[in-house]
Amino acid sequence: MTHIASYVQALAFAVLFLIFISGSVGWALIYVLVGMAAFSVAVTFASKRRFSVSLSDMTGTAECGEHILFGVTARKIGFCLLPYIEIEAQTESGAVMLRTSLVFGKTADITASFRAAHGGLNRVTLTRAFVSDFFGFLRLEVKLGDSGAVAVLPKYIDYPGPDIAPKTLPSDDDENEGAALAFSGGMPGYDHRDYAAGDSLRRINYKLSAKRGKLMVRLDEPASQAAVSILIDSAAEPSCGDTAFALARRICERGGTARISFRGESCTAASAETIGLLREWLAFRDYGSTPPKQAENPEYDISISDTGTITAAEY
Repeated sequence: MTHIASYVQALAFAVLFLIFISGSVGWALIYVLVGMAAFSVAVTFASKRRFSVSLSDMTGTAECGEHILFGVTARKIGFCLLPYIEIEAQTESGAVMLRTSLVFGKTADITASFRAAHGGLNRVTLTRAFVSDFFGFLRLEVKLGDSGAVAVLPKYIDYPGPDIAPKTLPSDDDENEGAALAFSGGMPGYDHRDYAAGDSLRRINYKLSAKRGKLMVRLDEPASQAAVSILIDSAAEPSCGDTAFALARRICERGGTARISFRGESCTAASAETIGLLREWLAFRDYGSTPPKQAENPEYDISISDTGTITAAEY
């Protein structure tokens, strides 16, 4: 963009020089300069509401800590002549200022980035724009409101909470597992599925695997009884999503099933494959928005409050 202010200063010095040479010519140039300034101010006022600013579509997922790119488009609406436009975008990592111009083209595209601050939806909001005339005499504010969000996957952290009660997890001891089956009336080995990375080796049915030529994992009574319900508070901080995911990973690694609930929605994971889907589901949760007023389901094993406190309960 041309530095018009430098030209204005040069012209002002030229005017002063001409005043000493010829008073009539000098005053004529001053009138021209004042007229141009008045025209610039009038055009800026007329163009103030003759443009729109919007965010480009934001898709996909990102890792926490990555720099996320987002695009902003300024577009003319009818007659518009704005040499300076400064757009303020509020992101999770702070404010970002974008600059462009609508003098020659009908649209202007700008690309910026911000750092993904936490797991879950990271929002970008266009709050306001400042427009100035050619000479920099005016600086007008225009309110904006367009917003978008990028899904950020929860971080891999070690589960920081208390250990889970043994009855909520399947036993790693074959004898204990068999006793649990006899007590519950279950009959092991009748239902199976393909082995997935992360499944407990103790649940592999080697006889059936040898017949089918691939590893098969038992789906028996203790596995269905090992489901753990995890409730994330409606007003939870984004870090609670990382904690819930860490607990779900621990449960799945021990052969159990984890179900995470947040604001009336839930997702379940029981293997290495489904834990990845659970991680994506957590990435699309909006922890920063206003929580709903409806009461949460009180039936849960583990509760993670808005401050990150982990509480084990029975129902």
